[in-house]
Amino acid sequence: SMSALSGDLHRRMGQIGKLWPILIGALLVALSTPLPTPAAESSPAARAAYTSAAALQNREAWDLAAEEWQSLLTDHPDDPLAAKARYYLGICQLKLGDWPAAEKTLGQVTNGTADADTLAAARWELARGRFRAAQAAGTPQAFAAAAESLQRFLAQHPDHPEADSGEHLWGEATWQAGKRDEAVVIWRRFAKQYPQSKRLPEVLYALGVGLAELGRSAEAVAVFKQFASQFADHPLNPDVTIWQADSLSAAGRPAEAATLLQPLAAANGPRQLAALGRLADLQWREADWPAAAASYRQLATAETDRGRADQAMLSAAQAQANAGQAAAAVATLTPLLDRPTAATLDAAHLVATWQLQADRPAEALAAIDRGLANQPQRPAADSLAQLMLDRGDALWALPDRRDEAIVSYESLVTEHPDTPAAAAAVSMLALARLDAKQPAAALKQVERFRDRYAKTATAAAIRDIETIQAEALLETDKPAAAARLLTKLLAEHSDWSRREEAWLLLARAQREAGDVPAAINAVKQCLKEFPAGPQADLAWYRLGQLQQPDDVAAAIDAYAASVKAKPTGSLAAWSLLATGWCHEAAGDLTAAEQAWGTLIDRFPESTAAASAVLARGDVRQRLGEYAGGLADARQVLADDSAIAARLDAAARGEARLLEGLCLLGLKQYAAAAESLRTALSDTPNLPTADRVLFQLGIAESLSGDQAAASLTFKRLVEQFPQSPTAADAWLQLGEAEYAAASWSAAAKAYQQAIAAAPRLKAAGDLLEQAHHKLGWTQLMQDKPGLAAAAFAAQLDAAPTGPLAADARALRAQALAADGQQAAALAAFKTALADPVQLSSPELQAASFIRAAETAAAAKEWKESLAFAERLLALDPKSSQANAARYAAGWARQNLGQLDRAVADYRLVAEADRSELAARARFMEGEVLFEQGQHKEAIKTFFKVAYGFGETDAPAAYQLWQAQATYEAARCFEVLKRPEQAEKLYTELLQRYPDCEQAPTARRRLDALTVQQAPAGEPTQ
Repeated sequence: SMSALSGDLHRRMGQIGKLWPILIGALLVALSTPLPTPAAESSPAARAAYTSAAALQNREAWDLAAEEWQSLLTDHPDDPLAAKARYYLGICQLKLGDWPAAEKTLGQVTNGTADADTLAAARWELARGRFRAAQAAGTPQAFAAAAESLQRFLAQHPDHPEADSGEHLWGEATWQAGKRDEAVVIWRRFAKQYPQSKRLPEVLYALGVGLAELGRSAEAVAVFKQFASQFADHPLNPDVTIWQADSLSAAGRPAEAATLLQPLAAANGPRQLAALGRLADLQWREADWPAAAASYRQLATAETDRGRADQAMLSAAQAQANAGQAAAAVATLTPLLDRPTAATLDAAHLVATWQLQADRPAEALAAIDRGLANQPQRPAADSLAQLMLDRGDALWALPDRRDEAIVSYESLVTEHPDTPAAAAAVSMLALARLDAKQPAAALKQVERFRDRYAKTATAAAIRDIETIQAEALLETDKPAAAARLLTKLLAEHSDWSRREEAWLLLARAQREAGDVPAAINAVKQCLKEFPAGPQADLAWYRLGQLQQPDDVAAAIDAYAASVKAKPTGSLAAWSLLATGWCHEAAGDLTAAEQAWGTLIDRFPESTAAASAVLARGDVRQRLGEYAGGLADARQVLADDSAIAARLDAAARGEARLLEGLCLLGLKQYAAAAESLRTALSDTPNLPTADRVLFQLGIAESLSGDQAAASLTFKRLVEQFPQSPTAADAWLQLGEAEYAAASWSAAAKAYQQAIAAAPRLKAAGDLLEQAHHKLGWTQLMQDKPGLAAAAFAAQLDAAPTGPLAADARALRAQALAADGQQAAALAAFKTALADPVQLSSPELQAASFIRAAETAAAAKEWKESLAFAERLLALDPKSSQANAARYAAGWARQNLGQLDRAVADYRLVAEADRSELAARARFMEGEVLFEQGQHKEAIKTFFKVAYGFGETDAPAAYQLWQAQATYEAARCFEVLKRPEQAEKLYTELLQRYPDCEQAPTARRRLDALTVQQAPAGEPTQ
């Protein structure tokens, strides 16, 4: 086949591609030896090393040479020979197959100060080395890097002796990198720039193949012609002929392609089979059946592979049959029937097909039996099943052997149930049962077909089986369900006068059976056949109803079409009403308002318009069009309104609530409250009384009467404890108590809101807010354990809510305050996984600092350090940045990273003159002391003791000043300078007599006094 020959050609191209490493290897040897003698100005030692390395390299002792070059570079890095040595080291690394090392070394050469020749050589080796690496990697990215390197080399050294090779490789790398049009440009330039290059044949070949693969067939033909003209004796010329023929064919010039292929097809050679296959395929496509048959027969004769030869023979026979030579085609394939090859069954199938078409079932049966008798050991299941189907068909065509046909079909289905032929066999079995007056048995075969093959069968097969099913159902006097019967009637009777009505009835039946998609399809088919039929408005309206639950956009279009079909019909108003509901469901309140407005304007007296007025008022209120919503509400409430007469009392109550909401929106809070009170008084049993009470409480609150609002909310929760608004009312009560700092009362109200929340349809936001504020009230009461529980409950209720991130952080802080260090640390890790989710930089910073402190308290120093560093990375200018640096220093100190701890403390100490700065400076001194840098520690402790106002400093500073004085004295002792130590201890006791270090300082001072007493003096 054409595909097989094409695959063979591409394998040949792959073999040619394998020549690249050989060519590159040869170039590598040519450009790497021999090495020149070293320069005279070099040192004797460098020259000796150079001479040794060069001798080893010239004798291809690559590993030893590489070691010598490396020694030279290590021992004499600034010698004039170093640049050259580095280049030759790179060559040795290439020879040793260590491309990564070679690439690094050669890259150093190209970035160094080598002479021009060495730079050029290094750049060339680097560029083509990257090409070889790209070949090994085989990725577009690697080839792109190679192409860039080759391009740079050519730009820097356009006159290099290997410039043509570089251009050649550049084109290939560019192509493999996926930049195919650019590669074509490079190859075209090569052909003009290097007409005498030995690379020209490969470049022309690559250019032609590239153009062909890019679909630029006419250009490819021109390039291949140039190749054939210039390099008639080149080994690639037969391949060029094949490619040129393919390009001619793709360019719509099959006759020229055939002419070009004929000499190659006639000559014995490695490309003869490829030429024959293409020639035959061309003739087939041109419907030149006699010529195609001859070419395929020639191919079958020349082909040494038995399987491919048989396939060619099959193609030859099919060409003969297409030429009207069925007898000749049968004769061509008959020999294949008697030998077990992969083509035997296909040959028998073709022969049987032609014989059956000629109404010769006995001859067909004979051919089939010969094929089955000589089938290969492992025949293809589909081919064997097809031939078994052919056998059944041949037997069925012989009236006295139909029982055998049934047996044959059954055998096929049993032995090969998953083949396409099996589906056809089941269909024939159903037909056979029907023909034998066994409709029940036929229906069983129909069900068998549906169960096994309906999903994969062709439309024609399904049509056949459904026809049989319909006939069988009629024969058994058991008509199908209404939907199925109607479907068949509509499908089979295109001139039926009741088709429009039948389609709508079918839609109704399918809808009531629960098959809404089928019902939608039935209505659409009705509209397709009867777009302007008498019932078009009803059809569109029904389609809208069917689509409305799942596809409101489609439903809107359907309702619009219903109105358009009969603008003044009885369904127009209801279509507009439904259109508004669809827009509202889709969240497009403006469009809903417009739809209902159109309805009200065009059909003001309709019942639909009455519902539309109240619905429009509602969406106007939600859109913030409070004046319009108020007008609609009052139209419903007006005593003389025709609209009000068509609505019930519940609707009037809704209208009164709407009036109050619109007045709220207009910020007429007192009027809103009065309207809502009227709603309650006018309709004592108002179904929405709880909603009205809630909005009344809101109105009173906004009017500034918080006391009245609280009473209303309390009335609501007492009268309607099960109302969905009760939770909101409790929340409002909690907020009022919170604002008054009545923490205990607020907590109780929030807890009641939480208990009532499950009665809401969507309680997520309220639950989240109530739990969150409950957590805050517990924090305000210094109950961190209860606060942590409240925040945990919030996260259970709304794990992704807008307050969830804050809750995770606050829970972690509450756990830490409650002494639950392990749980707090785990909670901080979760809370700070994505810190930007926290509501404020202040909370972010506080959480990180508290997390660092918690980890430090648990001696989890790495965790503590990580928290501190993350805050600094997130917000280097945070108000808590210095606290984070201090925490980082403390963690590093405990991790033994003393130098970095000093750096952290120093940054904090030098940032300002805060108490934290004094503390940080002290800790800097502590670390220096720990490192044994006692002199530096003394200097640092003195900055604490005397750099923050001394005794005039605030009390918080004096703690660190006293301790710094004490530690400085200790340092003097370590340095064996007791006089200075004694002075500091004395000063400490004078300035800070009550400090924590005072008792120890006195003991040290006494000890120093004893040590310094003159010889012979009494001591105490």
